[in-house]
Amino acid sequence: KVGKQYSAKTTPHMFIIHKGKIVYHGGIDNDPAGNKADADRVNYVDQALTELAAGKEVSVPESKPYGCSVKY
Repeated sequence: KVGKQYSAKTTPHMFIIHKGKIVYHGGIDNDPAGNKADADRVNYVDQALTELAAGKEVSVPESKPYGCSVKY
């Protein structure tokens, strides 16, 4: 039910909700194949949470989610 409300497409499809607003949705990182070097990998969820904790806006509010498709 919740997945449909947020239009989740894959598992995982990450959502960060801050003060009642979706401030990020998409993949955990930019490495769907799991083969990027640490220096090239961006963890979007960690980055967004760090920015929010610092009182900043989320710099990447959306990315493409990846994983197995959700079967509704």
